[in-house]
This record gives sequence, C-alpha cells and structure tokens, in this order.
Amino acid sequence: MQALYAERYGAGRYADAAAFCARSVAIQPGNADDHCNHGEILVRLDRRRDAACAFARAIALAPSFGPAHHKRGLNGQLIGEADAARASYDRAAVLMPGSAEIQVLRLISAIERAGSAEIPALVSRLLAIPARTAEELLLVGSVLGEKGYHREAVRALSRALALKPDAFDCWVNRGIALAGTFRHHEAVNGARRALAIRPSYPHAHTNLIFWIGFLPEFGFAEHQAERRKWSMAQRRGVPAPAPHPNTSDPDRKLRLGYVSSDFKGHATAGVFGPVLRRHDRSRFDLFLYSGTLQEDGETERFRKLATAWRSTLGLSPDTLAERIRADRIDILIDLSGHTAGNHLSTFLRKPAPVQVTAWGSSTGTGLSEIDYFLADPVAVPEDARHHFAEAIYDIPGLFPCETPERLPPVSALPATQSGSVVYGCFNRATKIGPIAVMTWARILRQVPDARLFLKDRAFGHAYTRDQLRDELVRHGARAGQLEFAGGTAQFDHLAAHERVDIALDPFPQNGGVTTCQSLMMGVPVVALLGDDPGARTSASLLSAIGYADWVAPDVDRYVDIAAEWSARIPELSVIRQGLRARYLDSPIGNLDLYTRLVEDAFREMWRRWCEGRSPRSVPAASS
Repeated sequence: MQALYAERYGAGRYADAAAFCARSVAIQPGNADDHCNHGEILVRLDRRRDAACAFARAIALAPSFGPAHHKRGLNGQLIGEADAARASYDRAAVLMPGSAEIQVLRLISAIERAGSAEIPALVSRLLAIPARTAEELLLVGSVLGEKGYHREAVRALSRALALKPDAFDCWVNRGIALAGTFRHHEAVNGARRALAIRPSYPHAHTNLIFWIGFLPEFGFAEHQAERRKWSMAQRRGVPAPAPHPNTSDPDRKLRLGYVSSDFKGHATAGVFGPVLRRHDRSRFDLFLYSGTLQEDGETERFRKLATAWRSTLGLSPDTLAERIRADRIDILIDLSGHTAGNHLSTFLRKPAPVQVTAWGSSTGTGLSEIDYFLADPVAVPEDARHHFAEAIYDIPGLFPCETPERLPPVSALPATQSGSVVYGCFNRATKIGPIAVMTWARILRQVPDARLFLKDRAFGHAYTRDQLRDELVRHGARAGQLEFAGGTAQFDHLAAHERVDIALDPFPQNGGVTTCQSLMMGVPVVALLGDDPGARTSASLLSAIGYADWVAPDVDRYVDIAAEWSARIPELSVIRQGLRARYLDSPIGNLDLYTRLVEDAFREMWRRWCEGRSPRSVPAASS
C-alpha cells in the first residue's frame, strides 16, 4: 500500500494519490499512517482544512505517532494557525528527538514571532543545525529566503538539489532566493526546471510569470503568451461553468466580491483599500474573500468594511468557487494577478457572471474567464491590446494610492542648499535590473557632482549593498557618490524624501506605490516607457498627473532628462512645492473621483452582461 501511494505521490499524481488514500482509509479506518498520508496529499491539493482533519484522525488513533504531529504543524503554518503549529512541533520534538527537521521547524516558528533584533541570532542557530537531507535543507533555505538571507538560502537549496536533483520545491524556492540576489535569468531557468518536473503546478508557473517581468527581452507578446500557457495548463479537467442565475437588472444594487491575500498592512492594500473604503454602500455590497495569513490592524479595518467576510484559507478552488456562487456575487474582482497567494484557479471556474482584474498586480492574467482588466492607454496601448485575454477598460491612471494619515510636510529642495542634486530610488532592490544599474552609473558619470541615495530594507544586508555598489562602480560611478539605507517605519521612510531632489524609477519593473509616494513628497520621477504594463506603471502614473514629459521613450532620453534637470535647480524647487497638490488633484490622488470612475465602470460592465453583450475594450473615462 505504502509503495503504491509513494509511486503516485512521487510522480506528482496528487489526485490519484488522494483517491488511493481515501480508499485505503475507508478499508482500514484504524490505520494512522494512512490518515497521515491522506493529510499530506490533501495539503498538496490545497485542501488544507480537510488535511487538518486527516492529521487529527491520525493523532487520535496513535497519539505518539511523531510524523502526524510534524505534518499537522506544517499544515497549521499554511492555514495561519501559528500557535497550534508551535504546539505540534513541540510534541513532535519530544517524540522524534533526533530529527534535525523538527529542530529547524521549531526555530522557524521562533523566527516568525521574533522581533527584528532577535532574528539574526536565531538565523545563526538555524545555520548551525547540521541539516543532512534535502528536506531539511529545503526548510532551512526557505526560511532564510523569506527573511532576506538570499545568498545563504541559495547555498542551502543548492546543497539540497545536489542530494535530490528532482526536488521540485527546492527548484521553486531556490528561484525565489536567486531573484533576491538579482539573478533573475537563473530564477527563470529554475522555474522552468520545476515545471519540467511538474508541468501543471500553478505556483511554479506563477513564479516564472512574475520573474520574466524583470527581464527586458520580454515584451507584451511574450508576457501574455506565458500567462495563456498558465491558464491552459490549469484549465485541464475544469468543467465548463454553469449559467449564472443572477437577476439581470442593470440598475439594482450589486454584490462585489474582492479576492486577495493582502487584506493587511501591505503596499498592495494601499492601492485597492482607498476604493473599498469609498464605495457607495447604497449601490454596492462588499464581499471580501481573504487568504490573508498574518492578520493585523489593517485586516480588522477591511473586515469592518465587508457586508460579508469569507476566509479562503485551506479551501480548494472548487470549494471557493461554490461559496462565491452561493453568495450570488455579480462582479468578482481579482486583486493579485500572478503574485503570491492569488486565487486565479478559482476565477478559471467562472463563479461570477462578470470578472475583473485590477490594481494588485496590473499586468493581465491570461484568463479568458476574466472579462476586464482595469488599465489605461499608457499602460496598455491600443496596438498591444490584442495580446490580452481580457478586454481593457480604461480609467485614468493604472491605480490610485492611499495617502497616509501621517504625511510629513514637503521639505525645501535639498539642492538649493548643496548646489548639487541627489538622485534617489526607494523601490525594492530586486526591481533594479542590470540595464537600470548601467543607466544610473551613466547619469552619475555625466553629472559628476551628483549623488545617488538608495533605500530599501534589503540594503540592511551588507551583501545586497555591496553587490549593487560594486556593480554601479564597475559601470563608472564613484563609490563616494553612493549611499544606502535600510527599511524604516512608514513615516520615516516618507520623511527620507527630504534628502532627494529627483527620483530614478527602476526598470524593467517600475515602481508603483513608491512612485506615488515620491510624488506626494514633492519629488518628480524619471521613468522609462517599457514594453509591458509592469514596465509602464510609472509612465501611467506620471501621465495621470500631467507629467508625461518626465517619461523617456528610451534609455538615452532617460539619461538626458535626469541630467538636464540637475542643472535646473530653481525650476525643480518650484515643482517640489506644487507637486503634492497636483498629485492630490489628479485622478490617482483624488480618491473620491477615482472611486466614482470605478463604480461607473462596474455599472457599465454589469449593464453589458444584463443586455447579453460581450466585453470589449472601453475608451478612457473622463475625469
């Protein structure tokens, strides 16, 4: 029996393995090992609540069966039950005292609840554990990557692959760590290796889609083609959706379903949160479907907005789709795209008559089951729209951005005192591609008295700082022109703009919220117009506030804009003092205006469904 189960599991035939386990426990309901195996395969199938029940049955039958406590702990972490997971690990440690894997899991649990000052010592203890198996090294490498120790994670996961070359999870997690060390081509290759092992596994393909966004050789056609491949692989075996019984009244109150794993203090929540908080509740009911693992005060704010709050943790795509249908959702909105924690497999099942993707990762999904993509003519120009599975619905600006309740005042332009400009970039370090590095070094060569200030929590790691500094110097910048800072609280992060005259947008992946924050703080942004929505985000945002002349069509013009403005200090000073007001009056800063445009868009989409008309690209709304 065990051999047959192992054969199916090892081949990635999870549905077959689950069916086999279900038959086995029906025949021998008193076999704790079979229940434990059943739980393990249910985790793989994202049926994590069912998996928890299977592990509980195994433990009830054999309270001293260490592997069941171990696996129940792992599953508890996945569904956000941290305290229960810790208790399971503690019990497993008593029952399996020689297990390095259990030691690793207990330290991971400690790291998850530790303060930032405690983490380095815990990481050192983690690295000291003599992990010997691929599974143990996978655990070590995964948590190191999550905590920003990407170089150490790559080493651990490479060791795991030397022991087990076909270890799918090791390829996936090594790719994540490689991306954290700016090695995006290797990350993409790793994702392709993972998919060669398990061609239909959605998360590996999602990683691949995300990482090719960092490679300049990929454009609209390639990005959307890869998304279509994802949808075709996941669509296999999904039945055609049943007709939707929703009442076809174009003017009635609508039920909106928002789906996200980021209903928490997260940059993405600062993009969709403003709309949710400003919806006209006399016209719309809000159903929030949350896969949020680490809930916080912001989660509670979202919960209070909801007509109904639904946790998606542990639910399979089929189960979640059934729940959405039961809620009679009229318009279902994806807030994640191809990012971690997405529920695109549920959207494939078309549980709502109208489906939209917006804001969270505005790059298109490749799913024909999603009817509309909220974008604008800058992010998705007319000549690129045929590549998209969704119809493009234009609203000025790719997304809005929440203005923090505590916003530091706009400072005087630093260059008025020093006489020379400071360029800045406060984006995630992983967004800074190799061509951006060469371009920034070129700017610093052209403006030799200028400096570059780079700020991100990743620069709290000496390795990341040194790696980027060395690359900039290699391309001609001087080390004395460079300054780095790590992560800080939001108010201090915003206040640090007082040290910056001009922001340099990274590419091919642009800033999003970071671009909006620069504009709020009076700092104009130089952007490059790329060949994908993710590479045109800042161009969209700058165009929405009337600053399209800060958008360069090519690298040469990008350098020229940055260099030319370094000599126009009096004009920069005027821009700085008026930029916040300009931003707040624009469609992306005037959140009431933006929400009204979104509501009008939703009403038009609904009207089209009621009239039996198919989605189509819709021209930009007037502000």
